[in-house]
Amino acid sequence: LSLIIFSALSLGCGEKPAGGGAGKGGRGGGGSAPVLVGQAKTKVVPLVIEAIGAVEPIRTTAVRSQVTGTLLKRAIQEGHDVTEGDLLFEIDPRPFRNALQSAEADLQKARVQLETARAQVARYRALTASEMVSKEQFEKINDTARALESEVLSDESRLATARLQLEYCSIRAPLTGRTGNMSVHEGDIVRANDSGTPLITINQLSPIYVTFGVPQQYLVEFTRYRATGTLKVSVVPPGTNDKPEEGELTFLDNTVDSSTGTLKLKGTFANADHRLWPGQFATVKVTLA
Repeated sequence: LSLIIFSALSLGCGEKPAGGGAGKGGRGGGGSAPVLVGQAKTKVVPLVIEAIGAVEPIRTTAVRSQVTGTLLKRAIQEGHDVTEGDLLFEIDPRPFRNALQSAEADLQKARVQLETARAQVARYRALTASEMVSKEQFEKINDTARALESEVLSDESRLATARLQLEYCSIRAPLTGRTGNMSVHEGDIVRANDSGTPLITINQLSPIYVTFGVPQQYLVEFTRYRATGTLKVSVVPPGTNDKPEEGELTFLDNTVDSSTGTLKLKGTFANADHRLWPGQFATVKVTLA
């Protein structure tokens, strides 16, 4: 864009006679006014669109227990950074360990019974071939073996479920981020998939989204300039006069909100210093060209 700067000219006419009196014609005039002249300049300025945006985590999770039991340990602190896989909470594992041992015993018993049934099937098959036992007896033994095979499969499934329930006693971080408010303490009874308040919420802070909306008339400009390359987005965190956080436009919604006539967009920011915080409002500037 070219910006031409020029000054207005102001001229004054007339000459005041000596002595301060009026001339013969009866008209007097002021002194000459200064004339200011500015040089015309050409300057390239960015085409920028401003909007108000909200900071949102790219990934967030509300951690809940998948088993019911007594909370034995809180392994993390509120407001601390955690890494994916870190231990968060530990639930009393003793009931689940007992259930696992019972499932293992049931499976072992079923396998022994199946082994015996298979041996009988092999023996009765030979006897049937020599017509020493009836086919009906052989079929009955064979059906028993098949039923025990199904029972073994069922016991194996119960054993796998018992192992999984025991693993659920150790609640681990599903993502890397910052922990929020903790709503439970040691000794509390936590319930499986409780729809109430989560045990803790974890928000990913790096990278992070800034979501904002623009009037629908800018859709053509955004699609045109975005097709030519990546659009830069800058945000100054509220309450600071520091340099802005620089990011890129990474999301353009596929529909216009009919209730507000706005188009939703998102910019992604590295946020290495955690200057942007989930829930903040900030002024967003998108440089189109």
